[in-house]
Amino acid sequence: MKIAVGVRLETLEVKLVANDSGNLLFSKTFTIDIISKTLGLDHLESKLISVFPNPFDDYLSIRLKNDTSLYNASFDIFDISGKTILEGEIDTILMKLNLGSLENGFYFIKINLDNTAYVKRIIKK
Repeated sequence: MKIAVGVRLETLEVKLVANDSGNLLFSKTFTIDIISKTLGLDHLESKLISVFPNPFDDYLSIRLKNDTSLYNASFDIFDISGKTILEGEIDTILMKLNLGSLENGFYFIKINLDNTAYVKRIIKK
């Protein structure tokens, strides 16, 4: 059994019924939890990840909790149309990104940690 970290969206109950040619009936009911693998950073910001300051001028910092694994840790920054503006690996607990070349406006940062994506809206002023 694999336990997923995420936000439960819905619980479904599925009933499987099978009949063979000899009229042998098999019935089994399964419960399935639908889990969102994308969490808002606000949900976990104080526990695992901090993104600051927000709004920002030129530099945006990403701070991970000290015992957070950096294995396959990465970030993506998107504009409001979904276009990827910047992507990279997170290789330190505190990372400072120079985003001075971005136009003022709204963006999204997605942080990928341990097969889970955390998303936060950020504002360049």
